[in-house]
Amino acid sequence: MFAKIIVALIIAAACSRVATGRLNITELLRSSIMSDTNQTKRCPKCKQNKSPSEFQKDRTRKDGLQCYCGQCQNRNRKQYYQQNKTKVLQYQKKSYKKHRTEILQQCLRYRQQHRTENLRYARQHRKTLQGYLYCLFSNMRRRCNNPKDKKYKFYGGRGIKVKFASFDDFFDYVVNVLKADPRGLTIDRIDNDGHYEKGNIRFITHRENCQNRQRKGV
Repeated sequence: MFAKIIVALIIAAACSRVATGRLNITELLRSSIMSDTNQTKRCPKCKQNKSPSEFQKDRTRKDGLQCYCGQCQNRNRKQYYQQNKTKVLQYQKKSYKKHRTEILQQCLRYRQQHRTENLRYARQHRKTLQGYLYCLFSNMRRRCNNPKDKKYKFYGGRGIKVKFASFDDFFDYVVNVLKADPRGLTIDRIDNDGHYEKGNIRFITHRENCQNRQRKGV
């Protein structure tokens, strides 16, 4: 009974705002529906009552929110991607080719507008263990895979390869196997003719690395 009285008061107040032009019909319906559900919305997928903030907006619906909560939608997207990976990748490639110029222009504008923020974030991220290792991993791949890199002739040109399947594989090996924190150190191959692979990398100071290069003639 008390809840019905509150709902009636809210609707009456909203109606007065409609009459004065300060509230549209969509807001009226949304306010009445959300008040009636005690500021919660039920997700039919996970069957849980959740806060409206956990639902994405949808202007086409009466309550202004999408049917499924954000977690369920993310789960559905991942499941769809796994089941239709080839189809999704083909669509993305086709869409990128069609809108390539527009996408590159948008990326360039974004980089120009957020240049200071991106540089600040990059410096902060590089100070973390994950960020520092990612920089090392990227530099390894560039030296070994990019013929335009000035150091390619000393690495990829000699047949040196990066044998780690991914950055996660490299990160896991350094942290959990070597148990090392290489920040401030450089990566070095134990066997100069070997690849960047498990059992053949170590971390040494920059001075030691320079001495090794002079001794090896690299």
